[in-house]
Amino acid sequence: MKTLIPQIKNRNVALYYLHSALHSLWFIEGIWYFYWGEFADFQSIALIFSVLNFIWILTEIPSGTFADKYGRKTAIVLGNALLAVGGFAIIATNHLWFMILGALLGTIGRAFVSGSFEALVYDDLLSKKQENDYDKVTSFQVQISIFAYAIGPIVGGFLFATYFKAPHLLEALAMTLALVMSSALTEVKHKTEIEVQGNPNLAGFKQLAQTGFRPFLIPVVIGLVLFYLYDWGMSKPAMGVNAGLSPQGLSIVISVISVVIAVVAGLIPKIRRLASDKFLLVMANIFISLGFIIGGMPWGIITLSSLFMIDIAAIVHTPVTNILVNKHVASRYRATSLSTIQFISRIPFLFLNFFAGMAIDRNFINQFHVGLGLGVLILTVFIFAPKLIAQHREDRRVPAL
Repeated sequence: MKTLIPQIKNRNVALYYLHSALHSLWFIEGIWYFYWGEFADFQSIALIFSVLNFIWILTEIPSGTFADKYGRKTAIVLGNALLAVGGFAIIATNHLWFMILGALLGTIGRAFVSGSFEALVYDDLLSKKQENDYDKVTSFQVQISIFAYAIGPIVGGFLFATYFKAPHLLEALAMTLALVMSSALTEVKHKTEIEVQGNPNLAGFKQLAQTGFRPFLIPVVIGLVLFYLYDWGMSKPAMGVNAGLSPQGLSIVISVISVVIAVVAGLIPKIRRLASDKFLLVMANIFISLGFIIGGMPWGIITLSSLFMIDIAAIVHTPVTNILVNKHVASRYRATSLSTIQFISRIPFLFLNFFAGMAIDRNFINQFHVGLGLGVLILTVFIFAPKLIAQHREDRRVPAL
C-alpha cells in the first residue's frame, strides 16, 4: 500500500523528519534580537554573532570530514549534545560572557549536524536503490520543517511576553529531545571512494570545483550569503522593525510566512520538472535581492512583503542545492562538500553582518539593505543571466537563434 509520506517506513527517514521538526521549531526566532538587546548594543551583538559564525566556519569543514570518516550518526549525536548543553547555558545566568559560551557550544554543535543527516539519509536510500526518492523525501522534510517553524516562533513570541527566558528554555528542551532521538539512527556503511590527495579538509573544495557541481557553485554561494544575513544575521528583525513590528508581531508574521512557504515546498518536485536547477538558483537569487531592496524601503506594512519574498526564494534554493550536491559529489565526500559550501558562504556573511549591526546603531540599515540588494540584483542579471540562457539551450539541445 502506497503511503502519503515518502519512505516513512524507512527508520532513518522517519527520524530525519522528526529531527528536522525539532531543529525547526526555533522558539527564539522572533525574539533573539530583543533578548540579546537586553544585554548589549546591536553593534556588539553583531560582532558577537559574527565571531560565532567565524568559529562555525572554522568547524564546518572539519566537522564534515569527521562525519565522513567516523560516521554521520556520531556527528549528529555529538552536535545535538552540544546544542542542548549550550541552550541551557544561555538561560543559566544573565552574564553576557556565559551566554556567549552557550552560544559557542551551540554554534559548534550545528556545524556537526550540518549536512550529516542529509548524507546519511541519501546513502541509506542509495543502498536500497531508492535514491530517486530523495527528491520527494527532502521536499517533504522541508514541509515538515516549515510547519514546525510556523509553530515555534509564535509560541516563543507570546511566552517571551510572560517570561523572557521561556523561549530559550523550550529551545534547549527541543535539542535534548533531538539528542535522544538521534541515538536511534542506524548508519549504512558507504563504499570507499578514491582518496583525495593532501589535506582531507580540502576534499570538499576539490569536489565542488572538479565535479558536475561546479557550474552551480557561484549562484549557490551568492544566494546563501544574502539568506544567512537575513536568517542568521541582523537583517530579518531589522526589516520587521522597519515595518513597525513588535517582538510578538514579528513572531506572528514569521509563523504566517511558514505556512505559505510550506505550500511552495510541496511543489518543489513539480517546479524542478519545469525548469533547470541552475535557472531556479538564479531566480531565487533575484527574488532574494528584490526582498532586500523592498525591506529597506519606507513603505510601512508593505515592507513585510520582503520577508515573504526572501523566505519563499530560499525554500527553493536550499533543497535544490542539497540535491545537486548529492547528485554530483561522491558519497565519501557529501557531508564534507555540504560543509564546504557553508564555509565559503559564511566568510562574506561575517563582514556584512557586523556592518549591519553598525548600520542599525547608526540608523542607516535601510540604505544598507537597498544598496546590497541592488548590487546583487545587477550582478545576477548581467553576469549569470547570459550564462543561464546558454546553459538552458545546451541542456535542452536547442540551437541558439
